[in-house]
Amino acid sequence: LVIKKFTGTAAAAKPAAELLDPGAEIKAIASNGKYEFRRKDGPDAAIPDAALQGLLALIDPPKAKSDDDMFGTTTTKKPGDAWAIHAAAFAATLASDKVTVDPKDITGTVKLAGTSTLKNIPCLTIDSTVQAADLTVEPLEKAFGKTRESSVTIQNSSQVRIDPAELSGANVGTVKFHAVYEKQVDGKKLTRTIDDTSTHEQSEIKIK
Repeated sequence: LVIKKFTGTAAAAKPAAELLDPGAEIKAIASNGKYEFRRKDGPDAAIPDAALQGLLALIDPPKAKSDDDMFGTTTTKKPGDAWAIHAAAFAATLASDKVTVDPKDITGTVKLAGTSTLKNIPCLTIDSTVQAADLTVEPLEKAFGKTRESSVTIQNSSQVRIDPAELSGANVGTVKFHAVYEKQVDGKKLTRTIDDTSTHEQSEIKIK
């Protein structure tokens, strides 16, 4: 890669800063699914952490995972059984929406609650609860400043048709989001608190 212009803007709305010098040559090395970046102008030419994150997003942008990746199980379950969500896959899906969270800060369970019918078609009822803390929501940080605290709780109840040839169903859920943001404006500290609860209901969905 040859850099023409590479800038970054801090969450506190400071002017964009050059993260890499124009003309800098960067070599990307892939190994075991991971990337390493080096400057061609010598081993002592450091690459700032902010630039490393941007380069990684450019070379290997986050990709949303499937519902099965996040909530699925590889073992047979019966009504009443519960299992843990896949936190790494859930974090990857959030990252694809510009939300950053460490998988260790994500907990959740999935439960095969029982059977039901949807338009007279047999279905499985699957309930899930996911909780995450210390999230960084990029658009909100750009608007309101640095994240001081944040958490989200996501609850869903889905009806999934049993016929494997037609993986569709219905879904109803609730998302509760809390966050506190802080930034300096004209020498004054401004704090913004967000407490939001949203609900959704879908009568016909395709299961990915």
